[in-house]
Amino acid sequence: MQRILILLVVSAVIFEARPGSLVPLLLAAAAALLVSVRLPHRETALLNPLRMLRFLPWFLSQSVLGGLDVALRAFRGRRALNPGLVEYTTRLQRPIVRVIFANTVSLMPGTLTAQLHGDHLTVHALDHCADIVTRLAEVEHHVGRAFGEDPA
Repeated sequence: MQRILILLVVSAVIFEARPGSLVPLLLAAAAALLVSVRLPHRETALLNPLRMLRFLPWFLSQSVLGGLDVALRAFRGRRALNPGLVEYTTRLQRPIVRVIFANTVSLMPGTLTAQLHGDHLTVHALDHCADIVTRLAEVEHHVGRAFGEDPA
C-alpha cells in the first residue's frame, strides 16, 4: 500500500496533478508499480530516515554551492577554468552506494562523473588543480554515512 501511495504522489508531481491528467497519472502509477514489484530487491534497508535527515541538508547546500560555482566561473570566463580528469578509487563496498556516490559527485561544485568502473571513478573537474581528491573523499564520507557505509 505504501508503495502505491508513493508512486501516485510521484506521478501526480510529474503530471502536475491537472484535472485532465487523471487517466495518464493512474496508468503511470500502475506501470511503475508493476515494474517495481517485478524488479529483484537485492538491496534491503538502503534508506534510513535518520541518516537521510542528516544527509539532505548537506546535499542540498552542496548542490546550491555547485550551481553558484559554475555560474561564477561562467561570468569570469576562461581564466576561471583549468579543466581536467581526476582519478579516484572509492572505498564504498556496495555497487548501489557507489552509483549514488558517483551521481552525487556530479552535483558538487565544478565536478562531473565521467566514468564509474568497479571502485574506480573518473571525474571531470572544472579546475583539476584544486584539491578535488580531498573533496571527493568528503563526498564519499557523507554518502557512505547516509547509506550505512562509512569508508573512513
